[in-house]
Amino acid sequence: MIAVYRMMVVKEDVFDFSDFDFPGFIKGELYKNAISSANGRFDYGTYCEEFSKAAELAKSSGDTGHAEAFRILAGLCSMVLCPEIQQNPFKPMLVGPEGRSLLPEDLSEKQVSFLGGLTDVVDDVCVKARLAELLWLMERPKNKIRALVAIESYLKLPLSPESWVYVSASWTRAIVLSISLREWDKVDLVRHKLLDVLFSDEYLDAGFLVGVARVLRERRLHVERTFDVAERLELIANRAKGRVYKIELLEEAAEWFGLAKVPDRKAICLVCAADLYAEEAEECLSAEGGAVVACVRLEVAIKKCRSIPREQRSGLNVDNKIYRLGERQREIGISVAEGMQEVCISSDVTEFVEKVKRGVSGKDVISALIMFVIGNAFPGAGKVRDQAVSIMKNHPIRWMFPGRRFSSDGRLVAKHPPVSSYGKEDKAVERAVAEQFRIYVNLHAYGFIYHALLVIRNEHWLTVDDFEYLARESSLVPGGREKMWAIGLHAGYEGDFVVALHVLVPQIENMVRVHLKEAGVSTSTTAQDGVETENGLSALVKCPEAVEVFGEDLLFELKYLLCSPFYSNIRNEMAHGLLSHDDCYSEASLYCWWLSLRDPLNKPPI
Repeated sequence: MIAVYRMMVVKEDVFDFSDFDFPGFIKGELYKNAISSANGRFDYGTYCEEFSKAAELAKSSGDTGHAEAFRILAGLCSMVLCPEIQQNPFKPMLVGPEGRSLLPEDLSEKQVSFLGGLTDVVDDVCVKARLAELLWLMERPKNKIRALVAIESYLKLPLSPESWVYVSASWTRAIVLSISLREWDKVDLVRHKLLDVLFSDEYLDAGFLVGVARVLRERRLHVERTFDVAERLELIANRAKGRVYKIELLEEAAEWFGLAKVPDRKAICLVCAADLYAEEAEECLSAEGGAVVACVRLEVAIKKCRSIPREQRSGLNVDNKIYRLGERQREIGISVAEGMQEVCISSDVTEFVEKVKRGVSGKDVISALIMFVIGNAFPGAGKVRDQAVSIMKNHPIRWMFPGRRFSSDGRLVAKHPPVSSYGKEDKAVERAVAEQFRIYVNLHAYGFIYHALLVIRNEHWLTVDDFEYLARESSLVPGGREKMWAIGLHAGYEGDFVVALHVLVPQIENMVRVHLKEAGVSTSTTAQDGVETENGLSALVKCPEAVEVFGEDLLFELKYLLCSPFYSNIRNEMAHGLLSHDDCYSEASLYCWWLSLRDPLNKPPI
């Protein structure tokens, strides 16, 4: 891994492969030993390590050509495949201050030619698939045979519980390539192979079967036997012994019953999954710090119940279940709130930044993310407002006059009269509160979020699927919107806040609307002619019921970040096409992305 991390990308060629002996290279002991050590695990990370070792051995023996060949192979195997992306499916394994690992665009023409010569002689399916895929992407003009070789190689990777974690991306990529090339016979081949796995008595591993079913569903290969797949997953769930396995199978079965248009069976699966989450919550209470986990589990149980349409609720007593789960969550939430401590930091953040880095470094990914989202020094809406009023009273001259706020492009976007009552509705107070909140956001965004994100991103590779899992586990994210949240969260994690904001901000507005509707709040306006129009976020956050649904602090953050002209006003600026590229990388935008991750992971009990 160290070799990959330090692999600085260069454009000049260090070796001429025109006379390279490809058969001799493949038959050499170094290559055979590397393949022998990596083969059987189907993990490109292992191939990368073994080729890196071979490169060092070849270099120490003075074989410059083979050393360079192994170095290139190690770099190619270090790339992480994102199978759903059509044109640029590879991401670097590592990114750090010394550079990043290899990407396809870093290869020179001679190095691409080297891949072509090697592809024709290798027989290891993992290596052959990677070489063929890269040649399909890099060669001009494109050679369809390269893509077909990649597909055939991917489909030779074994389908088993042991290998699935490594080969699932490859099988998904085979589907994506086959569809893009209109190779429908290969699409059908994949469909039938995956269905055979689901209906085979040989495989009863829950994680494996759920993964296979999810690939079929998400790649829309469910045109046949949809109901049969749903029943099969439900049957295996009933036989499964572990609670986690039962939940995963029931949740996937519910998705398939939905595709089969059997809502009653889908509702039954969701209720069973909710009951299992509730059982887990009660068991968590006996562990140290288990109250927080129990609240999260109960949130998920409530979310499952709320996703059931009202037509299916009465027979399953769902509304009563939602009420009882909510009451239990509030009981546990009181104990969580009592154990919380106030966190304060000084204006000199140098020492704090180092503590932030140490706080998230060296941890497993879940622990690191939890530390990332609970590291919140926000003093609360009430204290921010009190601080703002105190400053106004200590420095009253400015607030004795009307004020205006201009946007970065010179537009007058807001104005306020002189201060009058120092109350919540006073526009001058609103301006002062926004300025005080901006100071906090800037400090937290740069002093905590930015530095913690760099550390976590350098230590953990996360995919869209990882974020989708987090979204599915959250009661805050509306059912059916988990993929959209995952795409936005992943984009921000990768540093693309243009995509992150344009995906997440509309989803946040939808989230607010959905939860208000579930609380019985009307979120639309009906005109005299009967046309119903949904209210925008600016109106939704002003609903009196919104405080009870979301809590004052979260509502405060949403208002000032997204729809207050006295601060960043991200939602409205975006809706009118006024959000620039630089605006997407502001402290407020970074905080908005972090908030989108924080609340699904760490939604406070209400």
